[in-house]
Amino acid sequence: MKVIATIGKSEIDYMMPNYNLAKKTDWKKDIELFSNYNTPIMLIDEFIVDAYDWNLTSEILKTINQTNSCSGLITSFPCKTTNLIKNNLNLDLFDFYMIPLNKLAYMMDIPSFLPHERESFKNNITQLNKKIISSRTLAAGIQTPQEAFHFLKTLDYIDLLTIGIATTQEAKQDFELLFSL
Repeated sequence: MKVIATIGKSEIDYMMPNYNLAKKTDWKKDIELFSNYNTPIMLIDEFIVDAYDWNLTSEILKTINQTNSCSGLITSFPCKTTNLIKNNLNLDLFDFYMIPLNKLAYMMDIPSFLPHERESFKNNITQLNKKIISSRTLAAGIQTPQEAFHFLKTLDYIDLLTIGIATTQEAKQDFELLFSL
């Protein structure tokens, strides 16, 4: 089994995040730990990325890139962060970009996700030329797996996806459905 690691994960309050506190986490220790486990991908936690300290983000990416792992970013704000990345970060430093993505625009920084908004969103995201990982795919359980997976199948720019699973039975059902599409 391979593990995709989150670098810089901290005990930050999701409702009222303290981005400055998140930036103080011991991310070097995380990289050292996961380097010992042949981790194929290390992603920088969203509370560090969304703090928009591009010097720190660059330093972490460079450190990850000194390992045998691919590097990437996680964001909770795909529209805002993508626009800022283009002008503030060397795009050659990372390979993967994890973004919240679901038909309802739930937990995305966009008020709705109608077809014309989807096209604009796609154009913005794909300009980065990164492997895109979809998160919050089920919109925190608001969408059924069938609805979510069928929607994602209509998008041609998603390379990987994440889903939250609570039970073994749920995992079996969700993966059978996913692989049947």
